[in-house]
Amino acid sequence: MVTVQKFIYPTTLGEALEALSAGRGKARAIAGGTSLVFHRGRSTEAYVDITRLGIDRVESLEGRIEVGACARLGALAQGHDLLVPGLRALPEAAACAGSTAVRNAVTLGGSVAGYKRWSDPPIALLALDASVHLEGPDPRDVPLADLFSAHPLSKLAAGELITAVLLEPPGPRTGSAFVKLRRTAVDYALASAAAQVVLDEQGRVADLSLTLGAVRPLPTDATDLAGELLGAEPTEDLLAQVAERIAQEVEPGQDMRASKGYLARVAGVVAEDALATAAARAREEESDA
Repeated sequence: MVTVQKFIYPTTLGEALEALSAGRGKARAIAGGTSLVFHRGRSTEAYVDITRLGIDRVESLEGRIEVGACARLGALAQGHDLLVPGLRALPEAAACAGSTAVRNAVTLGGSVAGYKRWSDPPIALLALDASVHLEGPDPRDVPLADLFSAHPLSKLAAGELITAVLLEPPGPRTGSAFVKLRRTAVDYALASAAAQVVLDEQGRVADLSLTLGAVRPLPTDATDLAGELLGAEPTEDLLAQVAERIAQEVEPGQDMRASKGYLARVAGVVAEDALATAAARAREEESDA
């Protein structure tokens, strides 16, 4: 068994990338460190601390919003730049990701790279059509949906590092929401859902996205299951029909805490709530315009 031999504390991005690359796959980036309890140091000889690189800010640059990978979830939960109706899903997801102590440790980039079935922020980011910026041998922007075609760590090459999450500023009449069902306030999700809804001038759904979390090992894109909302007013009856369709068609993975039938049913419930809240916020955004 490989044991950790050293910690490296770079102060520039270049130094961090050099340390990760020189580690030949046996050096791992560390920020909040909350995933270490699961990793247990397997195949790791060095940890590269990336918290001194200045990649923890939320900035509006070149027509997009860049959230630094080391931004703590506790800060994002209160981030005023993200508390607009069209982006509200992200601070909502950050706000319910465990206890206060956990939220003050976990970073946004870590919640993506170290994704677990119950992780909350990536579900919101997928519904918001986010991308990530990767630094390394081939610096590039990658849609988060592509990164989640498998577990994100399997998509990152040795020496690559997520440095920022990229969001497009929402247009008019856009709302979003994140809803999570769990047994206690700090429990892992049994089911979660994030939605973004765009309304036209008549109050009909012009565009939407819907992502389910926790019901399967990887996030589930359920946008097609809510497709009947497109071109229609999101009434209670229509939202209930969407919830029923999701409950019938989603295929949850095994969870020792609940049956697959129960998980399918509550997946429909959280999806309905997320869509309804996102639509309501889109209407509020329209009235504020």
